[in-house]
Amino acid sequence: DYTVRAKVSEGLNLAAAAKLASAETRLSVGTWPASSTAAGYSEAQTALVSNITIPSAQNITITYDTTATGIPALAGANTLRLRGSIGVGGVVKWRCLASGAVASNGDLLGGTAGTVLPKYAPASCR
Repeated sequence: DYTVRAKVSEGLNLAAAAKLASAETRLSVGTWPASSTAAGYSEAQTALVSNITIPSAQNITITYDTTATGIPALAGANTLRLRGSIGVGGVVKWRCLASGAVASNGDLLGGTAGTVLPKYAPASCR
C-alpha cells in the first residue's frame, strides 16, 4: 500500500500547474474556469498519470494509468479529485478527495470525490 501511495503522490505534485491555472483564472476573471482550455492549461501526462484535467468549475481530476507500466492496483478506482474554494482574504484553497472523502466546511460545493480507495490515497485526501 505504501508503494502505491507514493506513486499516487506523483499525481498531486503534477497537478500543481492545473491548480495554478485554475486559481489564476478565478482570481483574475472572477469565475472558476469550466475546462482546461478555459484556464489555458495543457493536460499533463506521465508513465503513472494518464491525464490531469479541469473538467468543470472548481474541479481538477487526476486520472492514473492502471496498465502494467502504471499503477495496476488502482484498476477500476483510479481518480483523485481536487476541489477549489476561496478562503479568507481571497486565498485559494484546494481539497483533495479520494473515494469516501467527507466534505467539511462546504468544500465540495456540489462536487464529487475521486474513486481512489482511501488506503491508496495520501493522508491529505482521505
